[in-house]
Amino acid sequence: MKRTLRVLVLVLWIIVPVASFVWLTLDVRNVETTPNITVSVPVQVNDTPYERLAELSLTWREDTPLFSPDWDGVVQSFAVSPGDVISSGDPLGVIGGVKRFLCHSTVPLSGDVTASSSGEEIQVVNEFLAHQGFPTDASSTSFGRGTYDAISKFSRLIGTAEDEVFRSEWIVYLPWDDYRVSAVNMFVGALAPSQGTPILSGVPTLVSAELESHVSGGVPNGPATPLVAGTGERLFINDTEFLLADDRRTVRAESLGSLADQVGSADNSTVTVSLLSEPSADEMLVPSSAVFVSTTGAVCVAIDSSPPRGVVVVVRGNVGGNTIVTGDLHQTDSVVIAPEMARRTC
Repeated sequence: MKRTLRVLVLVLWIIVPVASFVWLTLDVRNVETTPNITVSVPVQVNDTPYERLAELSLTWREDTPLFSPDWDGVVQSFAVSPGDVISSGDPLGVIGGVKRFLCHSTVPLSGDVTASSSGEEIQVVNEFLAHQGFPTDASSTSFGRGTYDAISKFSRLIGTAEDEVFRSEWIVYLPWDDYRVSAVNMFVGALAPSQGTPILSGVPTLVSAELESHVSGGVPNGPATPLVAGTGERLFINDTEFLLADDRRTVRAESLGSLADQVGSADNSTVTVSLLSEPSADEMLVPSSAVFVSTTGAVCVAIDSSPPRGVVVVVRGNVGGNTIVTGDLHQTDSVVIAPEMARRTC
């Protein structure tokens, strides 16, 4: 009996694996093979501006206060307030019954100017009077008849009377035009400040902003290198555009004031900007997963057609999971997503 049981177990030990193998083989033959499914997406015209990031290197001019000349009397009026932008020829106020003006010049006056003064200081006077509308030769270093006449008329206009002397106290030296005032240290009704007292403070002035790149050999955060914006590229910070000069590398001088306001602080020596360019008419958007490199090294997409057609493309950029390309593509075409290896030819 025991022997018969052992024989039966042995037979089952052999038959069961064989039967299982036969059953699995037949079952696999009965399974239907799933066909390859082609997924394609229509090509779209690219209407999204292309963006690349860059840096602006900022150069600031430090705050320089304005100093009072040798005044007498009381401050009767003052024409400048914090936040004003002042330039040469602008009125400053009335001190001691005499109107005072701002004057930007190559050098500040060392004292009253007469016919015996230096040619450089006489030229400062001639330039100032010409700027005020008097018929003097602005480039002259001579104290001529026109200078005498202009001084006589100007002095009476401002509330005094001089014929042969231009008083240095009539003007306040302005180190540069478009001076942005941050604080005023003069008060109507007070005695005029003594000579050399700071009367106006300015904010640091942005004098230049130059494009540069920190991408070196495709690696970000490399050393700064000069960058020239491409034709058609426009410079933006957030949604505000700043005009580029003709050299396509620097911001135009007239935009520097608004750029300084946008940056906000002279502590910032750089600011990140966007260079945007409008897409060209032949640019198309395709899913990035549709772009592949063929066995020949060409960058391609596969057009869903009969027979399938590979097209060589040039990649211009990426936006929102899509790739911007140019090539023999049309809006009526559809590209295959992740094409099988057999279709990756072009």
